[in-house]
Amino acid sequence: MSDTVKVGFVPLSQAARGTLVVFSDDALNLGKATTKALGAAAALIKRAAATGKFKGKNGSTLDILAPEGVKADRLLVIGTGKAAEIKETDFLKFGGVPSPNCRRPR
Repeated sequence: MSDTVKVGFVPLSQAARGTLVVFSDDALNLGKATTKALGAAAALIKRAAATGKFKGKNGSTLDILAPEGVKADRLLVIGTGKAAEIKETDFLKFGGVPSPNCRRPR
C-alpha cells in the first residue's frame, strides 16, 4: 500500500513540519516573503547550492534535508530559471518536478 500524499498551503511562518517548497531564480534570488520567512536560513540555500552545483535552472531542484533554522523536515528549492523568462504555465510544470530523492511509483 502506498503512502498518501497530503498537500497543504500555509503561511511560511507556520510551516512546522513536512517539506517546505520554495522557488529560486537562476541568480538564486528568493521572493521577498520567502526571504523574510526563512530569515538567516536563506543563506543556507546559497551554501547548499554551491555544494550541490544548483544554479536555479528552470525545473531543477535542490533538496536540503533537516535544514538548520527551518521548522520543516526538508527544504525543496525549485529553480525557475531567468526571472524575466518565467511563464505562467511554468508553475504547472514546477508542481510536477520530482526531487532527485523522491521515490517513484513502479
